[in-house]
Amino acid sequence: MAFHRFDIAYCDPIASRRQQVLVDLIEDRGQVQIVESMTSMPPDVDVALVGVDDLRAALPQLKWLAEERPDRQLILLWEGTDQTLLIEAMRAGVRDIVTDPRLVGDAIQRIWVRLAQGNASGADRPGRIVAIFSLKGGIGKSTLAANLPILLHRNTGLPTTVIDMSLPCGNLEMYLDLQPPRSVGDLLAAGKDVDKRLVQSALAKHSSGISLLAGPRPESMHQLGQHSAWPILKALTETPGLVIVDLGSYIEEAQASVLDAADLIIIPLVPLISSIGTMPQARKFLREIGVPDTRILPVLNHAAPDGEIVPPDVLAQLIGGRPRHELPWGGADIAASLNAGQPVCQHKPRSPLTQALDVLAREVVVRVGLAQVELTAAALEPAASQNRLAWLKALFTNIHKGVAHVQP
Repeated sequence: MAFHRFDIAYCDPIASRRQQVLVDLIEDRGQVQIVESMTSMPPDVDVALVGVDDLRAALPQLKWLAEERPDRQLILLWEGTDQTLLIEAMRAGVRDIVTDPRLVGDAIQRIWVRLAQGNASGADRPGRIVAIFSLKGGIGKSTLAANLPILLHRNTGLPTTVIDMSLPCGNLEMYLDLQPPRSVGDLLAAGKDVDKRLVQSALAKHSSGISLLAGPRPESMHQLGQHSAWPILKALTETPGLVIVDLGSYIEEAQASVLDAADLIIIPLVPLISSIGTMPQARKFLREIGVPDTRILPVLNHAAPDGEIVPPDVLAQLIGGRPRHELPWGGADIAASLNAGQPVCQHKPRSPLTQALDVLAREVVVRVGLAQVELTAAALEPAASQNRLAWLKALFTNIHKGVAHVQP
């Protein structure tokens, strides 16, 4: 494997593992320095590779190392399985975690991709990326991921692709009634050889005009933990268009790279404490990986007609304000649309759920910078004196004024 040539400093108390890692990095590596401990890590290296035996004891030093130089890529090598400790390591500032010494080379390659990606979000590229992310399943995320791309395509006329990265298994193929020839796992396996031609060959075209890149098959699921998705995203955003990625609730390397690059992260929630209660944790996690609050959009989905036990004041406190968007209970419309092999926005275009999703789509267009309009807080949130219908009309009017190709 050919690596990007940057300076690497490596410390590891386990001599046998250290030797194994050096053998793995010996071919075409950058300058590798062996240091005795984290405290002797030179400040001018691009990558700090830290092997530890006792992760809990090492956390304070890892945090110090990350704070000493925040732009340095900090890789942790630890052969443990405690997920709580791994999350604590990420909070301490670790950028990548390797649990198998044989995969250190892959981690270095991911760092190369990350550095090459740089600040490639927003206005630096023609296309835009929207991620749908939640720490909890069963909140109507797949319904959102199947319908939002269609409504975005209708509102903008731009090429729109939805990528299914939901683990353990995505089901957007069922929602869209498609059978794509290849999956996202197949493309991730291609690594840096991914280009626009290869990506296009893996897409399935939907009758609405959008394209689907299917979720990983069981045999390729592991690819999401080993490769960045940036080569795929780059290929799809080199020209104007929209990419919507269903990330699911499990974060592997591929999903993390999407969060890094996303122009907007939608977090669907249901009004139950088991779901709403995850919002502060999700916001904290995203802040710790460098995602500002301005790129986060919570959406309240009334995915069940009963059991809405969270009082409005508690809901506002946990979300961080009143929810800008609420999706009504879809009821039998969703079941009927699934049986018909169509997303609900196609099968029931006049339903309250479709109308609410369209309002959300129009704000997404603005939030990702595809419309020359600034929505004020008053336009986005109904005042106490306004009823719901008046607020919706105002929002539609404000967005319609600034969005090119918005269809009435």
